[in-house]
Amino acid sequence: MRKMIFLAASAAFFVSGVRAADVVPNHIRHPLHAAAVKMLAPKSVVRIGATAATASSSSKYVPTLAPGGLSNANVIAGLSWSAILGDTATYADNSVQQADIGATVAPLDANGNSTAPVSTAGNMSAQGTALLGKVPAMGAWAQTARASFFTNNGDVSSSPHLIHFGGLQDHADAYLNLIGYTMGHADNSGSILTVQDTDGSFYGNRSGAGGTDGVLFFSKINGSAPRLEAGAQIADTSGVMRTVTFGVNSFTVSPAFSAAQLLAIQGAGRIRVFTNWKNGNVANSVAHTVIHPNEYFGYTDPDAAVTANGSTTFTVMTDDDTGVLGWRTETSASPAATAPGLNPGDTLDNTADTASSAPGQIWSYSKPAVFIGMADHKFLANPMVQLSTTNDAMTRHATWVEPDMEVYPTRDYQFWVEGLMMAPNSHGYKLTGDSKDAYLGGDINHHLILDGACGNWDLEANGVYVPVPCNIQSGTSITAQVLQEWDEFVGSANNLRFALWNEIGNSAAATGFQQAVTHLGPVVDGYASQTGAPAGSQQGDIEWQKDGNIGSISLCGYAKYCGFRVNGDGTSIFNKNAYLNNGVDLTLFPATSGLAAPYLHASGASELTVMSNAGGRGNLLVNSLGVGSSLSVTGSTGLVGGAYVGNGQSLKFFPTSTNAIGEYLQAADDTEAPTLDIRATDGSWANVRSWSFIPIDNVQLPSKTLAALGTGSLDGEERWCSDCTLNGVLGVAAVWHATASKWTDSQNGTLSN
Repeated sequence: MRKMIFLAASAAFFVSGVRAADVVPNHIRHPLHAAAVKMLAPKSVVRIGATAATASSSSKYVPTLAPGGLSNANVIAGLSWSAILGDTATYADNSVQQADIGATVAPLDANGNSTAPVSTAGNMSAQGTALLGKVPAMGAWAQTARASFFTNNGDVSSSPHLIHFGGLQDHADAYLNLIGYTMGHADNSGSILTVQDTDGSFYGNRSGAGGTDGVLFFSKINGSAPRLEAGAQIADTSGVMRTVTFGVNSFTVSPAFSAAQLLAIQGAGRIRVFTNWKNGNVANSVAHTVIHPNEYFGYTDPDAAVTANGSTTFTVMTDDDTGVLGWRTETSASPAATAPGLNPGDTLDNTADTASSAPGQIWSYSKPAVFIGMADHKFLANPMVQLSTTNDAMTRHATWVEPDMEVYPTRDYQFWVEGLMMAPNSHGYKLTGDSKDAYLGGDINHHLILDGACGNWDLEANGVYVPVPCNIQSGTSITAQVLQEWDEFVGSANNLRFALWNEIGNSAAATGFQQAVTHLGPVVDGYASQTGAPAGSQQGDIEWQKDGNIGSISLCGYAKYCGFRVNGDGTSIFNKNAYLNNGVDLTLFPATSGLAAPYLHASGASELTVMSNAGGRGNLLVNSLGVGSSLSVTGSTGLVGGAYVGNGQSLKFFPTSTNAIGEYLQAADDTEAPTLDIRATDGSWANVRSWSFIPIDNVQLPSKTLAALGTGSLDGEERWCSDCTLNGVLGVAAVWHATASKWTDSQNGTLSN
């Protein structure tokens, strides 16, 4: 069409003699246009189809017409669309002039790319890839862009739905600066930046900026459903269910996915695909942990899926980078020997299975299924530090994250600031035993440093309180300081606390540690505080350096009444009565090691026995012995000093036989002279047997009547017969003769009265 217009115009110019300099536009204007008529008007015109006489007689300009004449309505033949001469001339009128290029029209380079900046006051929409910025070619690196929109730049493991700022080649830097002001709610000026893992639109996924809150950066992950799933028990939105069959490196769904369904997963590159076939379960040794199916999964490229014969087939890879074909499991990255379901130990993960060696955990389907496009473990954020000495970098110090807070109050308690906060809401159910709010691990010298000021908490937890230690001083407001305490409510009635604290208990001592008394013990009720001794009822405790005894440890009641102390030199002191209950012995070891040690043993009611740990009874050696009630000695007793028996008490001696009657010595009440009674433990008078007996003054024999003398026990035993007479005198000394079994007088005469 343009060629015909240019030819017609050239012919008109040639016939009329118009100079090329008179041709202003670079297109042909409509020949019937008034401006064109005026511009092309010659002094003489030859009209095609007119005679010489007609032409020479005409003094008025008449446009040159083709045979039959030209008209706006002339149809131009040979085009693929219907066009008339008037429209064509209008198109030409509106076309770009050469003089406009670079002035009002953007020029194009040899590749058809615009070389002018783009500025528009209206809207702009781009449906394809956009490359912004320019990084010049540098050595082996070709020229590239600084930012790319919706392209993976050839990285097959990345989605083409990707925006890159920088890094499209080495040293291709790009920087991002977001400035905003949170003045609304949700995503409407409530958050400056939101990042969410969801399969929904932003209309249904708002940020956490509600009410009067403002959020600089909001991020959220969801347990989103697969982008596309299929199985004989899974119906799509149209109610269609699909069977799934597996190959060693593929799977096929039938009937085929629709184009709309494939659109949900296509264009994203290589994405994950999971099956409900598994090879056992995976669990760690922690109680109440997540038991995970060792499911088969892989990666597939939905753009390469083949739909034929009413089915859609996908190829599966074990790795999205290398593209190695096959299925893998959670515990093995190697391709499975054959298709899922055909390997030894394969079962379907079905929650109805509760009794097998690998019960179901996730899915409730009893037939094979696939789940395309989802993740097993999601991270909300994964900051990483990676340092190396393999180059000339001088970076030797890295900080993972440093939130800085700068506030400028004009009075106390004017600002409320908070750092990291995490409080999982499980809505009344318990999380797994290995769930945690924070984990600090690795071979690092300091896992956690708490560096507060006096009056702060270093650690405040449910049941554990660690205040920042203050400087306790005599004569100041802080004379005691809790170092740590552990609290627990008992029966919802009392707060039982176990505290460790220091106090100025030896104020007279030299300034320093000797002034302090350290306590460790329970406290009933009251609450933890950052300074001072623990409030509440202080119970029995252990105390160090009590009463100025440096290096000592004491056991005390109610944190003040101390009964037992071990001094720094090892000596022990009972300040009160000491008790060993329920058969507990007190063993005393001699200075020389290896020797048998005696121990005190409570052998019966109100009875103390000295025993030996080598067996048998031990010995008791004392300088003097005062007995308040009774003293029972089974073995030998050596008295270096005197032995004393208290008023009205006796000294008892027991024979070897436990059934025999013993004797005891007891001072008798006698107004004439001190008297010692020797009696049997049954109350009768006892015998004294001696090799020789030398009385200082007199010896009084046991007095009996003749009828009561009875039978003697020893040959030569003497008794006083009180009613016997000899030589007319009342009272005769009676002697027992064992061989004759009778009593006689001293002359062996028969006793009579």
